[in-house]
Amino acid sequence: MKKLSFILLGLWMSMPIVSQANEHPRALLSSLIVKADPIDYGAHPAEYTRHVVHALAKAKKQFTNAVSTDEQLNIARLELQVALDGLVVDLQKATILDLQDLVKAGRLSYTQLTQMYLDRIELYDVHTTKLNSVRMLNPQALAEARKCDEAFRANPSVAKGMFGMPILIKDNINVVGMPTTAGSVALADNYAPYDAPLVAKLKAAGAVIIGKLNLTEFANYIATGMTTGFSSLGGQVLNPYRPVPLLGDSLTVRPSGSSAGSGVAAAAALAAITVGTETSGSILSPSFANSIVGIKPTVGLISRYGVIPISSTQDTAGPMGRNLTDAAILLNVLMGYDPHDDATKGIAEAGLGAVDYTQSLHLGDVRGKRIGLVGIPPEDNPAYEAFQQAMQALKNAGAEIITKPDGRALTYFNPDDSDANPPFPSNSLVLDYDFAKDLPAYLATLDANYPIKSLQHIVDFNREYMKTDSTAFPFGQAIMIRCSVLDLEEKKEQFLADRQKDILYARDNGIDYLLKEYRLDCIVSTNRTGSTTLIGAKAGYPTVSIPLANSGGAAHPINLHFTGTAFSEAQLIACAYVVEQATDFRIPPGLAQKNSLGAALVAAQQLPAEKRAVFQKIYDAALEAYYHNFSAQIDVDKAEEALRAALGNV
Repeated sequence: MKKLSFILLGLWMSMPIVSQANEHPRALLSSLIVKADPIDYGAHPAEYTRHVVHALAKAKKQFTNAVSTDEQLNIARLELQVALDGLVVDLQKATILDLQDLVKAGRLSYTQLTQMYLDRIELYDVHTTKLNSVRMLNPQALAEARKCDEAFRANPSVAKGMFGMPILIKDNINVVGMPTTAGSVALADNYAPYDAPLVAKLKAAGAVIIGKLNLTEFANYIATGMTTGFSSLGGQVLNPYRPVPLLGDSLTVRPSGSSAGSGVAAAAALAAITVGTETSGSILSPSFANSIVGIKPTVGLISRYGVIPISSTQDTAGPMGRNLTDAAILLNVLMGYDPHDDATKGIAEAGLGAVDYTQSLHLGDVRGKRIGLVGIPPEDNPAYEAFQQAMQALKNAGAEIITKPDGRALTYFNPDDSDANPPFPSNSLVLDYDFAKDLPAYLATLDANYPIKSLQHIVDFNREYMKTDSTAFPFGQAIMIRCSVLDLEEKKEQFLADRQKDILYARDNGIDYLLKEYRLDCIVSTNRTGSTTLIGAKAGYPTVSIPLANSGGAAHPINLHFTGTAFSEAQLIACAYVVEQATDFRIPPGLAQKNSLGAALVAAQQLPAEKRAVFQKIYDAALEAYYHNFSAQIDVDKAEEALRAALGNV
C-alpha cells in the first residue's frame, strides 16, 4: 500500500479547541493570527506551507481592514484554519489508516479531527463555493469525538477501523436525534424512534456521525426530469469541480444521482467517508461525477431497514469515499445479517461468514483472475490512455484481460441464440410497485402518532405546500402521484412478471451469462462505455467504481467500474485496488471561489485588443486558472492579483 507522507505540527495540534459560538468574527480571526504567526513554516514542505502563508496574509489584510464584513472575516479565518490543518494532515489524501496512525502517534485527537471536518464544511459548504451538500450537522458530534478520545486514553487498542472517524450519512437513513427527511418538506420533522441497523453498527464501531447529507428528493423518485441534487427541503447540491457556470458558457458538472450530497461531501473531504444509497445508479453515478470511489454492494449485503426506500428489490446502501482503503473499512462495518431485512439472509446462503474486505487490499490477489471488458473507450476518447494504463496494471499484477478475438468488447447475451435473448425490460412496474408497497411499510415503523402514514399523505402535504411556496416543486410530483394510486393487489402479477424479465435480462442472459461463457471473475466498463450501472442494478449485483480520468474542464469525469455476481465484493475490491495503487488517477477539486477573478477577466475582455495584447500572457494564465477545476484558492487569488495589476498599468 502506498503510504501518505504526513506533515506533523505538534505545537499547533496541542492547542485546545475553543467554543466559538459567542465570539465576534474579528476576535476569532485575531486569535488565530496570533497562534499562526510564530510557526516556522520553513520547516515544512512548500506544497502545504504556500497555502498557509497566503491565507495568513489574507487574514491579516482582512483583520486590519476596518470595513471588513463578518462574512469576509469568517472566510479569512476558515481559510487560514483549513490551511493550518493541512500542515498536520492532507485530508484529501489521508486514508482512515493514516488518520488512526496519527492518533496513535499522539499527533492528532479525534476531537481535533472532527473539528477539521466541521471547519471544512463551514468554509466550502456554507461560505465560499456553497456546495450545500450537508443538510444538517449533529450538535453532539464534538461531544461524541471527545468520548472517543477518552476511550483511546483508557485503551489505545481501540484506535482502528471506523473508531473515532467522522462520517456523514445520507438523509434517507434513520439516525436517532436527527430528522430523516429524504429531502422532503413533508418529512421535515420525521424524528425516527430507532437507528437504522447500519447506523447502529457505525455507532457500535465508534464512528462519529457529524451530520446528514442532502440528496435528490426521495432518492429521485418523486418526479420525472428532476435535476440531480435538488430537493424541496434541502435545495440544490453543487458539484465541487464546477459548481456554477463560468464566463462564456452555461456548463456545470451536476452532482448526479440521488446520493448527490454523499458524493460531493466525499470529494470535498468534508468527512473521513460518507454513506450513500442506490436503487439504480445513485451511488455509482455521483461517484464518477465527483471523481470518487463508490461501492454499490450486492442487494442484501447491508440491511435496508430504517432507510426510506424506493425498492426492496434493488435498494442498497454503500460507502462513498476518496480511496478504496476507506471504502473497504466502512464496508466491513456496514455489512451483516439483520432479522428486519430478509434480503440479508443471502449472506449466509452464499457462505460468506465473516468477511474482512481490507484483506482484498493486496496487489497479488488478482493473479490468475480473468477480467472481461464490456466497455473499451475508443482511441479518441479522453479516457483511452488512462484505460490502457489501468488494463496494463492488471496484466502486470497477473490478471488476464479477456475480449473478443478481434479485441472488441464482450457483449451480453448469447450470440448463437437470439431468440433466447430478452429485450431490455422497458416500462417495468418493479420500482413503482415496490415504492407503493415499501414506503408505507417504512412509515409504519415510525411513532404511532406521526401524521404521515402513506404516499397519499405526502402527495396531499406537497399540494398544500405548493400553495404557499410555488418554487419548492419545480418538477412536480408525477411519480409520487402515480404510485399513490397504484392497486397493489391488482398489479401483483404484472410486478412478478416484470421482475422475472429483469432477472432474465440482467442475470441469466446478462452478467451471469458473460461470467460463465468466458469463465470470468468480473467484468469491466466505464461510466461512458459499456456501463454496467443499469444492468447491475436490475441484477442486484455489486459494482466497485474508481476514478479513471478527469480533464479538469466541464466534461464529466470518467470512472472505471468492476462488476461481478452476487457477493463478489472482495474480488472486485482486489481488482480495483491494483488499478488505484498503480495509477492514482484521482485529482481533488480545487474548491476555489472565483467570482472576483471572473470580474477581473470581464474587465480585461472589455479592453481593445491592442491594449490587452500588452499583458496577454497574464490574461491567458488568469483564464486558465479560472476555468481549471483543480485550481486552488492561492492560484486563483494570485492570478487575479497579477491581472488586476496589469489592468491598472494599462
